[in-house]
Amino acid sequence: MTADQGDDSMLIVWDSITATPVRTFFNPHEGGVKCLDLSSDNMYIATLGNDNPQTISLWDWTNEKEDGPICSLRFKYIPHFQGQHWVKFNPDDPTELATNGTQRVVFLNWDKNDSELGYYAPTFLKRDFSDPKNFDGALTKTVFIPNT
Repeated sequence: MTADQGDDSMLIVWDSITATPVRTFFNPHEGGVKCLDLSSDNMYIATLGNDNPQTISLWDWTNEKEDGPICSLRFKYIPHFQGQHWVKFNPDDPTELATNGTQRVVFLNWDKNDSELGYYAPTFLKRDFSDPKNFDGALTKTVFIPNT
């Protein structure tokens, strides 16, 4: 898979043997794609937009009848969710995802029969910066631990 940012961006799924495009989605997000991930069953792509307000979208690239995302969530009314830079599918369940920015983690889920993305964003405990063992930096990646 390849995705880019900017005007006239694209999301491309490649055949790795012939190096030819299998599917191409034009302008997947206004401003392009910031990050993407492929589900472990290889059927779905999650894209995190480089748009403002930011969006996350799911694509069923195997369904030729779908020429756009099967569901999306715009973080329009949730300003502290802006600036997400990472997206990851749960390797055990393609209906669960996580995104994060430098200060916020968002867990998402979706139903294959519904076009809605649900989400939960836990709040972190107040940090004590006087103790060096406590977190004092920016979040970079969120992953799921398999089989948990």
